[in-house]
Amino acid sequence: YFDPQLLALMDSADKATSDDDAGPLDGDPVCDCQDYRKLRADIKVKSIDGDTAVAVVNLRDQGVAKAKVLTYYLAQRGGQWRIHDISNPDMPSLRRLLINSSPKA
Repeated sequence: YFDPQLLALMDSADKATSDDDAGPLDGDPVCDCQDYRKLRADIKVKSIDGDTAVAVVNLRDQGVAKAKVLTYYLAQRGGQWRIHDISNPDMPSLRRLLINSSPKA
């Protein structure tokens, strides 16, 4: 699902996290959730520009009144769309979160 750069950032954050720490990713970034029952996604493509695109996703979970709104920033890699970044009202950029949480040299 993820482009290689975002996957590398996720892997680096995971390796830098101790066993007793949740780390920067304490849930699933694709749905901004930890537990869910039955997710329904309403996806609207906001823009496409060459090999990049932006999509707004409204996620509703069974039994939850309010939908979550996520923005996916996509990039074409090897002819397939991959997630390059994710944002939501509580997290302006997954990439920035991972970069800021990485150990400083």
